[in-house]
Amino acid sequence: MSKKKNKKNKSNLNKGNFKSGGKITIGMVPPSESMYLHQLKQKEQLIERFTNSDFKAISDDEIRSNLTVILSYDNGNGAYFMPMNVPTHEIPIDSLLFRIRTIDSSIKCENDLWCPPSKYISKRGRLNDINESVLYVTGDIGTALGEMRIEVGQEFYLLFYKVINTIGLIDISPSKGINSKYKEVEGIVSTFLVDEFSTLVPDNENERYRVSNMIGKFFYNYQKNEFDGWRYPSAVRSSKKSIAIDTKKCKEKLKFLYIAKGKLETETNYTLEQPKVLNKLEDKLYLLSELVKTGDIEQYDINMIKEINTIWSNWG
Repeated sequence: MSKKKNKKNKSNLNKGNFKSGGKITIGMVPPSESMYLHQLKQKEQLIERFTNSDFKAISDDEIRSNLTVILSYDNGNGAYFMPMNVPTHEIPIDSLLFRIRTIDSSIKCENDLWCPPSKYISKRGRLNDINESVLYVTGDIGTALGEMRIEVGQEFYLLFYKVINTIGLIDISPSKGINSKYKEVEGIVSTFLVDEFSTLVPDNENERYRVSNMIGKFFYNYQKNEFDGWRYPSAVRSSKKSIAIDTKKCKEKLKFLYIAKGKLETETNYTLEQPKVLNKLEDKLYLLSELVKTGDIEQYDINMIKEINTIWSNWG
């Protein structure tokens, strides 16, 4: 993305089997995979109708019900069956994560460095509803810039965080169960969900995010399985991933390092100004270079400053 190279995060992929969908009748005989595939092939019109829905006119329950009917095997007596293999992902300690804020953002104190209060969230995001806050970050700065729609010539703020406790995420991605009797079905179901989840939503179609919200929260529920959030495919950069972390887990899992004002010079290159660090005693941000020059750096945790200096020096 730039002259300033990102550090690559190492990760481990673990898989777990979870079930989602409508109610499942006790004693129901699961269908064969060929029976399931036959039903899926008969639902092309349902899929087209759903994709072209007026999402302002239907409820969340209707979205969930439609997705369930489209993807599940209908046993014919009101019971639905859906096999789901949900991958998980771990971000190890010492990894760096990044967040982009627009240049008109007010960033003056510690509260401004984390999730905005829910009462100020007036628009839906890919995984948040109105009045619902999550922390959107990524391990790749180019992806963060793309997700925030930063254009060439625009300035922005780049926030650096360090992982201090392993982050466990539900991975919204296509998958097939290793030992499942429904490998092909699971591939079709998960691919459909991920494609719907990753649809690029224009600014004037914010209601469309209700679909990705429903997919994440119902079919890939991280809270039910005691994870910290989601890892999901970027809608703007193919093969790249973004991360959404539970508001309550952020400060337990991450440490804020510094913030730097930047500018996107070309599609593949950006520049950064000197970073600012947080003085927790005063709850203010100060330029790292000025602290060193004036000697005020002694008011800070020296080990923390050394760590920030090392990361910033290696960034250039």
